[in-house]
Amino acid sequence: MGQGAHRAVATTPRLHATPVRTQVGGGQYMVQYLFRRALRFGGTLLGLSFLIFMLTRLIPGDPAVLMLGRGANPEAVEILRQKMGLDRPAVLQFFSWLGEMLQGNLGTSTRLDLPVSELVLERYPRTLSFVIFGSIVAMTYALVTGLLAAKRRNSWIDFLVTTVSLFGISVPTFWLGVLLVLFFSVRLQWLPASGYVGPTEDFGEYIKHLLMPGLALGLSVGSLMSRVVRSSLLDALNEGYVAVARAKGLSERVIMTRYALRNALVPIITIFGIQLGYMLGGSVIIEQVFTYPGIGQLIVDAIFRRDYPLVQAAVLAYAITFLLVNLLTDLAYAFADPRIRQGGR
Repeated sequence: MGQGAHRAVATTPRLHATPVRTQVGGGQYMVQYLFRRALRFGGTLLGLSFLIFMLTRLIPGDPAVLMLGRGANPEAVEILRQKMGLDRPAVLQFFSWLGEMLQGNLGTSTRLDLPVSELVLERYPRTLSFVIFGSIVAMTYALVTGLLAAKRRNSWIDFLVTTVSLFGISVPTFWLGVLLVLFFSVRLQWLPASGYVGPTEDFGEYIKHLLMPGLALGLSVGSLMSRVVRSSLLDALNEGYVAVARAKGLSERVIMTRYALRNALVPIITIFGIQLGYMLGGSVIIEQVFTYPGIGQLIVDAIFRRDYPLVQAAVLAYAITFLLVNLLTDLAYAFADPRIRQGGR
């Protein structure tokens, strides 16, 4: 008895101390994890800024000539070029632009003679609204159909879901947008075919103008996500802990949602983060199909007008959004995978 009690007393402090060290270490690891991601974010943004600036210089045409007209006095064109800094080497122009950008000055549109920050901030929420709506549609569709297909594996429901998903992946986004216009606008006349109405003007019309662009993006991405959810769930259902849960008498609903889906989240989050970037890029085409005055249409117009400052600012807004999506995806890993929270990776 005395020896047993002595051993119990001796081992008790170690058992209580271990979780404390794990929590502290996990917290320190998370701080380091976030710090590394923040450094990577800043470095990537700097590199993208340089790339965006240099690529805009490949756009043919001289902005000074375009602003003054092709019949303008060469001396006036040269004066304007000096004023815009176009007579300096491109690297010096970049550092000058970077310094202005850090101060909140992204330049002035050469065609509209307005601050490009105002133009981007006016259009950016419009694009972001239907991209967010499309991501909600994509994730809802993927989770519902993926769960059904995995739960009813090799049934007619599984066959129907995989067939529809394959069709959705194969159809180009712009063609899906055209089909939606033909069905909902031309045939049923339920939704407007193009345009935009602000939420403060008429919220009902705002939603109507938002539906088809969001659906065109969401259904295309949701089709791919559905197959990812299905395959990830099927892999999780073959694990040993699922057999243990079934042996305990847990219902299939609990097993699918609490066990299988939770452990299948990491690959789902990975693909969804990548597809969000795809949706941002696809919004440029969708805005052309639906004549939606978002930031994508602004970029296309600015490219045709050789408006350097506007192109740079608008593309930079896309780049920052994509980097933020990747940062949020990394943070989602930390919440979905306990090994990251506890310093296991």
